[in-house]
Amino acid sequence: MRRIILILAVVIVSVGLLFSLFWSISTSSGRQVLTWRVILEKYLTYKGVLPDYTEAVVAASQAKNPQVFTPNPNLVNYHDLGYYITYNKKYADDDFENLPPFPPEKVMCVLLEHPEPPTAKLVRRVVFVNYYRDLYTASWMVYESAPAPFPGWIDETLVELGCTLDLEAQYFFVIAADRV
Repeated sequence: MRRIILILAVVIVSVGLLFSLFWSISTSSGRQVLTWRVILEKYLTYKGVLPDYTEAVVAASQAKNPQVFTPNPNLVNYHDLGYYITYNKKYADDDFENLPPFPPEKVMCVLLEHPEPPTAKLVRRVVFVNYYRDLYTASWMVYESAPAPFPGWIDETLVELGCTLDLEAQYFFVIAADRV
C-alpha cells in the first residue's frame, strides 16, 4: 500500500511540475507580443498625452527596409521591458550583452501630433516603432525624434527605411479604437 501511495505521489508531483512549466513558458513575455499600436499607446500614456488626447497619430507607414535602421544618438527610446537597456545612457563594457538584436525585424514610421505637457502646445514628431526578437524575448521599442521642425536626417532616414510618410499630412485616425 505504501508503494502505491508513493508512486501516486510521484506521479501527481511530476504532473504538477510539468503543468507549471508549461504554464510559465506559455505565459512568458516572449510569447505575448503586443502590437505596435499598443506599445505606442503606452508610450503616449507615459508622455502624458493619453488618455486625454487620442487623436495623436497623423500618419503611419511600415518600413520596406527595416534592416537599415541604426540607433541614431538623437533618438531617445521607450520600452516597457526591463531586459533591454536604453540608448540614452553611457554604456559600460558589460552593457552590450543586453542590446536589442539589430537589425529590427519590423519598423513602423509614425508621425504624431499631440499637446506637449505641461504647456499643451501642439507638437509634431516622428517616432520609429521597432520590433525586436531574440532567444529570450520579443518586443516593440519606440524611438522618439525631436519635435518639428524636422532635421534633415529624419527625411534621409525615412527614405532609407522605405517609409512613405508625409510629414505635412493633415489627416488623423484614432489609435485607441484601432486595434490590429
